[in-house]
Amino acid sequence: GARGPRALGAHARSPLPGSVRPQTRPSLGGRAELPSTMTGAAPPTLRIFRSLGALALLISLAASRPCPEERMDRSVDMGPRVDVAFANEAGLPVNLLWVNGDGVEVHLFMVEPGDIAAQNTLPGHVMRGRVLGTQTLVFSYTVPQNPPGRVSIEACDGMSALPSETMSTERWPEFDGLVHDKSTPCVGHSSNWSCVRYVSPEEVAKRDKASYGYHADEREGTAYEVGQTVDHMFAWQAAYITNVTAYEGGYLKMEMTDRLKEILYPWYKERKLDSMTRHEAIPGGFTNNHKAYFDIIPLSAFPQVKAAIVKEMRQVLEWWTKQKLRHSETFGVRIYRRDAMLVNHLDRQETHVASAVLQVGQKVDEGWPIEVIHPHRPGRKEVYLQPGQMILYEGARITHGRPMRFRGREFGNIFTHFAPIGWYGLDRNRENPFFRTSAKAHGDEL
Repeated sequence: GARGPRALGAHARSPLPGSVRPQTRPSLGGRAELPSTMTGAAPPTLRIFRSLGALALLISLAASRPCPEERMDRSVDMGPRVDVAFANEAGLPVNLLWVNGDGVEVHLFMVEPGDIAAQNTLPGHVMRGRVLGTQTLVFSYTVPQNPPGRVSIEACDGMSALPSETMSTERWPEFDGLVHDKSTPCVGHSSNWSCVRYVSPEEVAKRDKASYGYHADEREGTAYEVGQTVDHMFAWQAAYITNVTAYEGGYLKMEMTDRLKEILYPWYKERKLDSMTRHEAIPGGFTNNHKAYFDIIPLSAFPQVKAAIVKEMRQVLEWWTKQKLRHSETFGVRIYRRDAMLVNHLDRQETHVASAVLQVGQKVDEGWPIEVIHPHRPGRKEVYLQPGQMILYEGARITHGRPMRFRGREFGNIFTHFAPIGWYGLDRNRENPFFRTSAKAHGDEL
């Protein structure tokens, strides 16, 4: 059955559908929020009926309708409670899920083929059905003001090629062998560095503002100061975002797989000659590409290459996070030019939970590191990569960027982003327990 309290008042996040409106309090984002306590709350009204003719409802998986698209819907309260009966006619066990006000899926119950689950809920609430184990989305439904008494969960075309219930671990030893030694020293000329370097708060304070962050003529339309290297607009989300690797870490430097190198080379060199275009302005104000222009090789023009990158990186990131992931976005090859910079920031928490930067190519005068900043650690780490290497990182939890102004002619990166199955955003009533309690989180370094 369902677990946790029932749903909320208007504009508040509801833990589960169908409850009395509790007293609200202001949120960090200005919206009213539910109190974080969930003790003593009643579960949603639920009735499951087993059909004697269940076997008659088993149907061919080669259905005639496409499976629903993954969308970032959220529940809102739009009227008095109503009863809806969900009938599983998909031919496979289905987990029925409620999408709360933050877009996070909350498990209600599993419905066997042929069963009917009656739910007391609210108009405006979003319900989803995912095949048990595989998490394939087969059903998405927003409750209307006057719902029919019965709603069918039906099979769809995508069910004919279901993914494996469990992650394949066959290549994990290969990935283990690609991890770089984090103690490798940074020696010689920085253009050749492949290493991780700790920078203390004192060293950060002594940095030349002309070499880091925004210049005076780049600040128009932003809230940044000259030399500012960290964006604080979304710093609040670090307290609530899930961690998909050990909390004290959050990033990993490693070699690309041989398959990735075969996909990207010599493709990158050839496409620079015939497919490179000027990168459009990047929203959010994190970069200075309105002054120091970037170029891009759009992967949308090369769907086979993009699909191969996504397939390979899904396996790598599932190995790193030890959980099934859904693909969010993979951008084209962003090619930075001289004087480019990217202030340290946090990524979109709905979609950029487990990510990677692939270092495709470079022509540099000096090394250009990715900086990573842990929310509890002083200082920061500079991660230097060479072509054919990559960094995995939790971009919505670990502040990161390239605030040092680039010294060179060309620096090619591919960004790819994933999120756990069923994750569509944090809940600001649920703080990450490690944010305050992690015993190791307050050490001297990352």
